[in-house]
Amino acid sequence: MFTIIFDKETGFIRSISSGEPNEEELRKAIPENCDYIVVEELLYAKPYRERLIVKNGALFVETLELTEKELQDVIYMESTIEINELKRKLTDSDYKVMKYVEGQLSEEEFTSIKAERQAWRNKINELEESIKDYIP
Repeated sequence: MFTIIFDKETGFIRSISSGEPNEEELRKAIPENCDYIVVEELLYAKPYRERLIVKNGALFVETLELTEKELQDVIYMESTIEINELKRKLTDSDYKVMKYVEGQLSEEEFTSIKAERQAWRNKINELEESIKDYIP
C-alpha cells in the first residue's frame, strides 16, 4: 500500500510513502494545496520519458513531450546506463572464467557462461556504436 501526496492543481506528485497511512496525521502534515490518494501498487514510469501523475483521484502514467535534443539526451543516458550495467555483469562473472581456466569448470559448464558473456559484449558494442556520434 502506498500513499501519494500530490498537488491539487497540477496533479504532480510531491511524495510517495509505503505503509498504512494515518489519515489524521497526514491531513495535518500535507500543504493546503495538496491532497493524497492511497493505492495498492505503484505504476511504473520510464525515467526521463514518463511521469506518474494523479488525475481525478487515480494514478496515471503520463508521457513527457520531449524535444529532439532532449530525446537524444535520454537515449544517450539510457544507453550509457545499460553499457555500464553490462560491463558490471562481465566483471562480476570474471571469476567464472578464472574457474574455467583453472579447470574448476568443465567445457560443458562454461559453454552457457561464455555465450552469455559474448551476448553482453555484443550488446555493449551495439550500444556504443549507436551513441558514438552523440554531442552533448
